[in-house]
Amino acid sequence: MEALLCAEPRLPAEAMYEVFGGAEGAIVFARRCRGEPSYFWFESFELLIEAAIAASPQARDVITYLVWLDGRYCLIFYPWDGEAAPATLGEFGEAVEAPPNYARHAMEHGRVIMGPAALREMAQVFEKTP
Repeated sequence: MEALLCAEPRLPAEAMYEVFGGAEGAIVFARRCRGEPSYFWFESFELLIEAAIAASPQARDVITYLVWLDGRYCLIFYPWDGEAAPATLGEFGEAVEAPPNYARHAMEHGRVIMGPAALREMAQVFEKTP
């Protein structure tokens, strides 16, 4: 048991984690993605906000990162079970094909603005409530 406690944990980046700390330790819940990420370029933050508001609640409940890269916004969408990215993202932004590990490249060379729940966070902040 001691070897397991001393080993360096390797947590996948393509997962969403919730950590609940306590006096004696912490509980970690992880939800892992299955499938390749999709990438969308947005020319303006306003178009990105419109896409977030138009996205369904199910689409908002996935891992999404917003990265500023090469003078544009790149939204990285990680599917839970291999499902396709919502069509609304393509209506407001441009879907692009990217090589494997492009997410890592974007996050290393760009500026991560939001994540791991960028769509949900934007919708919560900018959605108009009656």
